[in-house]
Amino acid sequence: MIAGTAAALANLMTGRFPEARAAAGLVRTLSAQADRGSISPVPTAFLSTAAVAYAHLCQGDLEDAAARAAEAGHLFTGMAHPSGRRWTLALQLLATVQRGLIDEAGTLVTALRTMPDLGQIRCYDIDEVVGLAWYEFLTADPAAAQDRLEQAAHGWLAEQSAGLALLAAFALFRLRFDDCAAALLDKIEVPADWPFGTTVAALIRARSPADYITAGDAFRAYDMRLYAAEAYHLAATRTRPPGPKRSRALHLAAALAQQCGADTPLLGRLNPATALTRREEQIAALAAGGASNREMAQHLGLSERTVENHLHRAFAKLGVTSRLALGPHVTAKRTDPSH
Repeated sequence: MIAGTAAALANLMTGRFPEARAAAGLVRTLSAQADRGSISPVPTAFLSTAAVAYAHLCQGDLEDAAARAAEAGHLFTGMAHPSGRRWTLALQLLATVQRGLIDEAGTLVTALRTMPDLGQIRCYDIDEVVGLAWYEFLTADPAAAQDRLEQAAHGWLAEQSAGLALLAAFALFRLRFDDCAAALLDKIEVPADWPFGTTVAALIRARSPADYITAGDAFRAYDMRLYAAEAYHLAATRTRPPGPKRSRALHLAAALAQQCGADTPLLGRLNPATALTRREEQIAALAAGGASNREMAQHLGLSERTVENHLHRAFAKLGVTSRLALGPHVTAKRTDPSH
């Protein structure tokens, strides 16, 4: 079980989230079958469940992350592991603040602040530091949020924990403290063989639409949907690229943010008009699968003119000019609308 938990955590740290979930699931199964008369399997089950929660969090599955973190916390009820309980509360807080749920976040903050002081910051306290800073930012105390993150980052730099310092810089950037994040990044040596770290650094240093879109594409490839949504939204709103690229970036940002149920400072007020309607999505998918306007009209019980209008709006929102280019944006569930 220990080896399985180690595998889950190792896969998390390198961004291999499906593998992390698989390893954590195996640990939980073994824990359930363990002999209760021997060493308690609960700590290992806790770690594996928390690992899954962390994977959900990194991928932007915020509701699932909060639920799994709460489950991990329940596993430690009545056990003398306050550090584990703190971590699960921090994970819940991170998932909650990124959904903009301030009241729920306040309850978690109160619980964290009533926990005993455990002294020196441990490696996973990055989650607590970021969660508390995010809550301070949302409750109109941005100076406290900035100060908390900067102090933690400098402490980690002094301990030569560059990875944790980079995560603090990323949190500063996501809370719109761009200059602070950039200044901190200048002091951090990001390992070249850490893809997530190099992408974060590239995003903080981004200046052009292409820079932001490249970062968004990289996060999307890692299945980090929320970070991808933020990068695409920055591409569309900070640098004002040409029309088609801006439309595509806004659409991707809106679609990914909706999947995550996210409400973060970098997403701002996403315009719902940038996301395809259900009918536009349906028609775009059929068109990408090779259906003609007449076939779609017959299948959907619409006029050809109505189909043309929906398709035209889908093209405009996605920033494409051909049916072939629709492929990366929609899933063609049917190639023949008559089926």
